[in-house]
Amino acid sequence: MTEPLSVALHAVQKVANVTKDQKVLVQGCGIIGLFVAIAAKNRGANVSVSGLKKDWDSRLSHAKKFGIETEIVEDTLINKNKDFDMIFECSGSSLAAGTGLFRLKKGGTFVLVSLYEQEVKFPVNIMVRGEINILSSYAYERNDFQQAFDLLNKYKEPLKNIISIYPLADGSLAFSDSKQQKVLKPIIKMV
Repeated sequence: MTEPLSVALHAVQKVANVTKDQKVLVQGCGIIGLFVAIAAKNRGANVSVSGLKKDWDSRLSHAKKFGIETEIVEDTLINKNKDFDMIFECSGSSLAAGTGLFRLKKGGTFVLVSLYEQEVKFPVNIMVRGEINILSSYAYERNDFQQAFDLLNKYKEPLKNIISIYPLADGSLAFSDSKQQKVLKPIIKMV
């Protein structure tokens, strides 16, 4: 849990420097997206996480346990408000990366945290006219780990709900369930 949270903290604190009362959208409700949302909320931002309808049961609904607002992508396709100060793109979807920029306020910041299997196309004219800042964040630094330990301790109880523990003998099932997005964070117990 420390490593993915360190990735999120690096993006939120060092790269983007999220501040109190900023309006933040996190696109993607996997473990990195959820941790980015938690880290931003911990800094006092007003945070929402978006995901697909199919993500609700095993992934997106967990954000509510941390007091984080959620939105279903399919429900916001028609009415996409353009009022976020900052968007963290954590979904890995080239479509989400290309269209997320439309939801930023003028002068907003778009932070790429995910890696992409397909080419991403950005609406450059929208970026220029909107004076959009593009940042990218990758991995973490050593001091991010201590901050991750502190945040894991702070949210110890609600974090228990996002973990699915598998015995070593079921290691392949853990990977399969994760790939099929049946669980948010599988952990293999080595006993």
